[in-house]
Amino acid sequence: MTKKKKQRKENKVNPNQIETISSNSEYVYRLRPLNFLTGEMFQELEKQSIYFAPFHELNDPMEGKFEITWKGNSINWSYLFNYYLLCLHFYVLKASFKPSADFSTFFTDFFPLYIVESDLNEEEQQSFSISKRRFFSNNLIVDLIKYLDIRNIMISKKYISVIFIFISEIALESVLYGQNESGINQQPFLIEITKMILNQEIFKLFIEMIEQNENIPQNDLNKLFESLTQSLYESDLIMLCKFNFHGNNINWFHFCSVFVDVFVKQLPFTVFPTWYSSSFFSKFPNKMTVWSNYANNHMGVCLIFKINNNDNIKSLSLTQINESKTIRTERYTFETIFYTNKKTPKIDYFALLNKRLFYVFKNNLTPTGKGDIDKNIFTKDKLDEFNEGFKFIQTTKTKDWEYEGEVRLITDNSLYWLEDTQARTFKYNFNDLNGIVFGMNTPIKEKIKIINIIVKKCKDNGRKDFNFYQASYNENKKEIVYIKLNISEKLITSDEL
Repeated sequence: MTKKKKQRKENKVNPNQIETISSNSEYVYRLRPLNFLTGEMFQELEKQSIYFAPFHELNDPMEGKFEITWKGNSINWSYLFNYYLLCLHFYVLKASFKPSADFSTFFTDFFPLYIVESDLNEEEQQSFSISKRRFFSNNLIVDLIKYLDIRNIMISKKYISVIFIFISEIALESVLYGQNESGINQQPFLIEITKMILNQEIFKLFIEMIEQNENIPQNDLNKLFESLTQSLYESDLIMLCKFNFHGNNINWFHFCSVFVDVFVKQLPFTVFPTWYSSSFFSKFPNKMTVWSNYANNHMGVCLIFKINNNDNIKSLSLTQINESKTIRTERYTFETIFYTNKKTPKIDYFALLNKRLFYVFKNNLTPTGKGDIDKNIFTKDKLDEFNEGFKFIQTTKTKDWEYEGEVRLITDNSLYWLEDTQARTFKYNFNDLNGIVFGMNTPIKEKIKIINIIVKKCKDNGRKDFNFYQASYNENKKEIVYIKLNISEKLITSDEL
């Protein structure tokens, strides 16, 4: 047998090879575009890194969405208004140091999600106490809290902004008053402006109407909120245009409109931890569209990871350098994605306060500062509801994505700060990387680069073999398969590389 024929025989593909590996539960697959894998900015292959993305970066715009509702008593609503007032205090004080700030980024650069009164210095605490007394002694605020308590109505995320728009001007005046009285932010001119523009006619009419119609059905109430939402939104747009006389610089009206919008969007994250995920395929991705979407039109590659599978629990060991610069290595469990068009569960905001916030806010829960709390607010049933709802949110996509067969690793910021992208870029063990499949359009230059990186890592880690494959389209099966390239052993043992 000639040398060439012998080599061809060695490279002959086992027709069952792709099926054997694809159905093996010991492996997961991850498609990567070249700019992430070998590009100068990310160097994922060189650094052995896996990035955990926040849900808003995922490809399904419906992912991470959930229906959150507010239905509580006077303690609950007092806490929430107190939290709103505290966040507003933070931003008003911030504006005094940045009077020329651009309003379009002023409220979104940083949001004090877990701020508590103990975070304030002594002067600020004195100022906030004055603001708090003034705000909660306002008759309209007293009537609103009383109504929300007695009626115990359910308000959806779609309409919660109406409540905060109602209280926004009273809250702003109270904060400015407190800061002016305490001397930490003396701006009497702003207070006079706020007093002049306080237009609470709609607020008053709302209170009067709901007091006169105590038994108004929830559906009719929703219609009322919908009408108010549209009316207030249009009014805000008009006012923003009128008051934009200083260009994009921050002005008082932004605290009654833009801030409310930002605050409402951040509210769910005060009870749900921000979560991040990294996506894999449970089987070899053999569809053309998948490679086009996730591997840069077939120019990228597919990484094959050998995973741990104890008691049918699949996991991958990852190392993270956390905010204190300490290294921790943990096994992260793969979660199977379920595909359904079922509506997301309704989550009760106030029922989650004990779960997520009570340990933080226990001394600042109510305007009295006594830390009062409804002892029945968080039962075992509510805990189960929270866990099931959160799991549903993290592991569910619409049926449009069912062809992917995704599994994912998930983490959240409940224990570690993961806002920074570097903090959620984890490192995998090189020995867990079983192989790489080159795409049908992977440039030869990139193949050589990838092979050289892998060969060096094999030598550094004492590995004598690594699996390289080439993807190709199988006309009979009408799908992508991969062919093994018998090159690694020869290259690893070579002294020339």
